[in-house]
Amino acid sequence: TSISSGFSVPAPIEKTLIRYLLEQRTANIITVPASGIKNIPSPDEKTLKKYYQDNYARYMAPEYRNLRFITLSSKDFIKDVTVTAKEIDQAMASSAKTPNTGEKRQFEQILFKSKKNAFKAYTDLKAGRHFADIITVSGSTVEDAAASSTSQKDAAESYGPQAAKIIYTTKATKYTAPVKTDFGWRIFKITKITASAAPAENTRAKVVERLKKAKAVDLLYSKSEKVNDELAAGSSLSDIAKKLSLKLKVATGVSAAGYNAKGDRVTNIPKDPSFLLKAFALSPGDDPVLEEMDDNNYYLLVVDHVPKTALRPYKDVQTAVLALWRANTRRDMARKNAAEILKEVRKGTPLKKISTATAGTSYTSVTLARNDRTAKVTKSIKTSIFSLETGQAKVIPAADGNGFIVVKLLSRKISNGSMPAAQSSKINQLLKQEYQQRFLSRYWEYLETSLPVKINQAAVKAANDQLASRGQ
Repeated sequence: TSISSGFSVPAPIEKTLIRYLLEQRTANIITVPASGIKNIPSPDEKTLKKYYQDNYARYMAPEYRNLRFITLSSKDFIKDVTVTAKEIDQAMASSAKTPNTGEKRQFEQILFKSKKNAFKAYTDLKAGRHFADIITVSGSTVEDAAASSTSQKDAAESYGPQAAKIIYTTKATKYTAPVKTDFGWRIFKITKITASAAPAENTRAKVVERLKKAKAVDLLYSKSEKVNDELAAGSSLSDIAKKLSLKLKVATGVSAAGYNAKGDRVTNIPKDPSFLLKAFALSPGDDPVLEEMDDNNYYLLVVDHVPKTALRPYKDVQTAVLALWRANTRRDMARKNAAEILKEVRKGTPLKKISTATAGTSYTSVTLARNDRTAKVTKSIKTSIFSLETGQAKVIPAADGNGFIVVKLLSRKISNGSMPAAQSSKINQLLKQEYQQRFLSRYWEYLETSLPVKINQAAVKAANDQLASRGQ
């Protein structure tokens, strides 16, 4: 690290990368949606049956399983819980002593490498630039910059006492001046202030409810221990239910999605997704194991039967076959139309003229930089624009699956401009890290070859002898 920390990025390298990122391209785009195609032929039954046979995997009946299971929940034991007046009084007294939770604040924060960059961004903010823009330019995202509800004490621990004081004296929706913290300069924007609140559990009814829930959890754990003892003894699911007074439940013909063969939701199984995942991981005959779910819930599960999957009869899926055939036909026609448009484009016909003469299509022209983050176009269209040569065109599938897109690159412009200071600083930092990593990787390879491992056979023999004597 002492060697690599002195690296600096050569100015021509950084300048070249910035020119690359700032390159602007202009492209024309025609969208050929499949959903807009109306003049598709009406298929006969022979055509549909062939499509059904060729795509039989789509029409296999889902696997269904017959299950038996036991559930344990702390809610089941609430009715068996009693709370004494003494316990209530003690809990009430304890709640009264609970300190106030204090005011909390939510905010966004941006970290800058230097004081200069921080105050440059602060000047931009005062000039009317949006805080979210500064976040993006800094190389972060709004999600990463956001901090959840934080007390002043937590803020002080994270950013220092001075920063915490400023955060808690700034009004909602306002941003702070740059603040120096342990890891650099930061600007904070307050997004929400939550007023202090008294303890929620200061009423007698809520105290009783809390005590009962706590005791119910204790009963649940006690019951779960007894279940594990029965499992260790080899008891069956039926025996466990009978001995411990637990209800044995049955669910017949359940799919991995939780539906029966009629398409109705099976309502008596646990909603926790881990239950069905386990149900379709077990095999008939596997021993039950006590599994934990969220919110103090458990279950025991066995699979009784797994019917064989079969191809659903054509008459049962005829409507679905027709719908899929139509969707596939529209897509094929959209692909063919896009290919015809591409031929015309390559002959020199402008896309706008083609779109005007072709029903159901839409045309647009877009200019964007390589580092554009405004989502003017989808990622696949942007990738195509920056992979084409000037004058070239290509067809790509629409990102939403609805047809195809024809993209033609009209022009490209290499910029000699500069980026905002914060973003330029971020690029410099990333380049420096890349240089450091490559250097250290090469240096490590050098060390491995110049300092090969040597085995001290005498030490190996002594260690073996010592281990052997211990074993004896």
